[in-house]
Amino acid sequence: MADITRPIEPFELTQVFGVNPKTYARLDMDGHNGWDFKTKFPDTPEGFRNIWASWLSQFYRRGFDKNGYGNFFEVLIQLKNTWKLTYAHCKSIETFAMKNEGESMAISDNTGFSTGSHLHLTTKRIKMVRGKVVVLDHGNGYFGAVNPQEFFDEVREAKHNIKPEPSMDPLNYVPTKKDYERLAVWHKKPTESWTVEDIIREWRVEKEQQEQLNIDLETAGGLVIDAQKKALGLQGKVTDLTGKNTGLTGKVKDLKEEIKKLKARPKAKPESGEGVHIVGKPSLEALKELLRVLLVGLLPVAVSYLELVKLDNEVLVAAVVGVVGVLKAVDKYVHKKGKELNSEMLTKGLTRF
Repeated sequence: MADITRPIEPFELTQVFGVNPKTYARLDMDGHNGWDFKTKFPDTPEGFRNIWASWLSQFYRRGFDKNGYGNFFEVLIQLKNTWKLTYAHCKSIETFAMKNEGESMAISDNTGFSTGSHLHLTTKRIKMVRGKVVVLDHGNGYFGAVNPQEFFDEVREAKHNIKPEPSMDPLNYVPTKKDYERLAVWHKKPTESWTVEDIIREWRVEKEQQEQLNIDLETAGGLVIDAQKKALGLQGKVTDLTGKNTGLTGKVKDLKEEIKKLKARPKAKPESGEGVHIVGKPSLEALKELLRVLLVGLLPVAVSYLELVKLDNEVLVAAVVGVVGVLKAVDKYVHKKGKELNSEMLTKGLTRF
């Protein structure tokens, strides 16, 4: 079994490249400009055989030349070089845009100038200029045609490395005129300045950028998940802090109740020689106790606030403002009560102990 797919199987040539120079001199050629494949076999006595694609092939054009190729069509193939293949003397041609290796493209016959059923194949190296096909080595005596063996050698080399896939990958796609115009608009350059290699390079850049974008999106998604986890942790800490604040509020409330009880006690007369005691007003001991309870209660609250600093700077500001506010309130309350106590003592003239 052949290691590559040839246009006609089984493979048998009836005329090779470069022979019969006298016959082709009338066509201004140095000899036969391609290969002629035998198409008459026991299963196709009239020579109507499938013409197979040897590699990923993009349809280029079709036509009819009654004095030459008859019913013919051409495809473009990208290998190490860019190739234009012409298949001549066909019976029928399929309508297609791309064909993969081993797929049928047409049926062979004997149309045009031909002495019998066969398939004529011409292979030419080309380049794209302003979206048009330009044949290389046009003045080589065969109007740019080269021995098809060179084309099939590239097919064999490529097949041993990369098998063609039915895709529009730059390595397997021949750019069209629209591709050149699109790149010219992007880069504000005239279309004639672009080559096939330029377009392939640009497509690769686009592909790499898309892959990088996918990586960036995936990374961003991970960051969002991390932020959500931190937000949940922050919410839990805020809940704990709220609980601690509630407990502190309860302690302050209890202390106020104790102060009310002190106020409600009946006044006692001081014994002779003893210092004067004011009952019914909060003692300094009670005020100190209030301050102690507040500070003890505020300590875990302050620590909890500081723990939140790692998660959010705004929380730090709120923590500082909250703690300072509470301390100011305590200081104000103690100062007020102390002032009231001193005023009461001065009013009654009880300044001695």
